[in-house]
This record gives sequence, structure tokens and C-alpha cells, in this order.
Amino acid sequence: MSPAPLRRKRSTFNPFLAVLLGVLGVIGVLLTLHFTEHIELPYVDTALGREVKAQETNVRTVPVMITARDLQPGQAVRRADVWDAAIQNFKVVRVHEDDVREDWILKWSDIEGRVMAHAKSKDKAFKETDFLPKGTRPGVASLVPQGMRMVTIPKDRVVGLEALHYQDRFDLVAHREIDEKLLDEAQKALQGLSKDTWLEIESLRGATHRRLVACDAMRLPALGSSEPGSKQPIAVAVAANEVPGLLQALEAKDGLFCVVYSGNEEEWARRAIEVDVDPEEKLERILAGTSEMRVHDGDEVRTIRVKRYRDPETSN
Repeated sequence: MSPAPLRRKRSTFNPFLAVLLGVLGVIGVLLTLHFTEHIELPYVDTALGREVKAQETNVRTVPVMITARDLQPGQAVRRADVWDAAIQNFKVVRVHEDDVREDWILKWSDIEGRVMAHAKSKDKAFKETDFLPKGTRPGVASLVPQGMRMVTIPKDRVVGLEALHYQDRFDLVAHREIDEKLLDEAQKALQGLSKDTWLEIESLRGATHRRLVACDAMRLPALGSSEPGSKQPIAVAVAANEVPGLLQALEAKDGLFCVVYSGNEEEWARRAIEVDVDPEEKLERILAGTSEMRVHDGDEVRTIRVKRYRDPETSN
């Protein structure tokens, strides 16, 4: 009899199982590095309930609500401003309870609808000082300090104003050159009567009247788009009693420029705006001191006695 053929043993190696074990090994290494804080894997803490584990080991954390985008002064805080679309929930950071600051606001009910007192960047916690008093309506007008009024000024109307930012302080000065026609008429009326007076009037040519229109005014946030080329007017806050003078200067097309806060409170308090005498008022005083004037009636020229003139020697 011939011997029976030998049977080969079936291999027990499974390539799929080997790959699976390799993947699990890599995951195990990554999780070990994550839990030892050598690397940070997204969503692992939430998926594995690490926060719960931390609480069980007496390491308590507190969720602190933060901004999901930049906020502007005068803006009311809405849900979209603190909403994390990735997790479909409020955007929060978990902070160790011992590190939670007393001035942080933790409840959404204490934040919703409140009006921002100043700009706030993304990923910042809320504080009471971030907001205007409760009940304040949103909008730029809500940022006007007590005792002041908001005035809108056409863009490029005031030299230097566009470069300022919210809460920058400044003085507003108007300047206007004397009307040359007034000088021509005055010299024509005095021609040949008084050379000194004629020359005194001539010295007023090009004279400028400077006057303080608003003292310690404040720049307000942009009313609309702040993009280059925007024609939105600029909003400022001025003292209530200065509003009429400012509106008059704007209507009269006077030149306007701002003197910006120096940054030093003591120096700012001692500042003095150089205000020139109104040259038109000075012209009136010159004419009031003349005794005679020329009157031109077509080709006829007559010299008349000015009734308002009073001779110092005979006025007593």
C-alpha cells in the first residue's frame, strides 16, 4: 500500500483582522497622547464624556458664554451673536471654577437684548461694563452722553473728523474769510477822504474769523457702512447749547476743522483755542469812526456827513 498524502494545515492569518488591530493600536496611542495632553483631538472629550469624568474626580468646570463674532457699540446682542453653528448651541468655553471671574456674566437671560457700550471682539466673555443700562434702545443715539445731543455732519465737511474713532474727543472750530466785496465798497466810500482809514481797511483783506463752535465734542460710531467711498454722514455728540451754533456754521458753509484731544487730561483742561476777532466787526468799527463818506450815484459823487459819527471834542 502506498502511504496516504499529507494534508497541509490551513493558515490562521487574517489580513483584515491584522489591519483592524493596527488601527485600534493607532487609536489607542492617539487617545493616550490626548489624555496626557501631549496633543489635542477635536470632539474626543465630548464623545468620550471626559468632562463628566473630570467632575467625578472633583475637577469642576463652569461654562462661560463668549461672543461668536465681533460686536459694535450701540448693537443689541442677539442669539446669532453667541451661537456656535458647528454644535448648534451657545458658544461657551469651560473654565475651572476657581478661574471664573466675578464680573463675567454667565446667564443668557442677563445678556439677551442688552445694548453694547463699546466694541467687543470675537471669543470674549461678557461683563456688565460691556453694556449700557438695561432698557436702553439699540442704535447710535443711545451712545450720546447725558447733556449732549447727536448731530450728523456731511462726510468731508469737517477737516480731520473722518479719521477719528468712536469716543475720540475734539474741539470744533469754524473759520470764515471776510467778504472782499464789503472791503471794496468801504474803500470806495472813503476814497480821497482818509488815506489812513483806507489803508486800515486794506489790511483786512484775507483776514479770517475763527470761532469755537463746539467744545469737547465726541465722535460717535458710523451710522452705516464704513467702507471706503461710503457717503454716510458722520455722527458727533455736542453739548445741547452748542447745537444751534454748529447748525448755523454748517448752513453758512463756514470752513470747519477739529482740534483733537491731546491725550493728557491736565493739558486738555488748560487748552485755549485762539479765536480771532471777526474782521467784519472790525470793519464796522472802522466805518463807525469816520465823519464823512463818499456816495456814488451814477456818475455823480457826493460827500456826506455821517450822522453816527461823534466828534470826541464835542460829544461831552
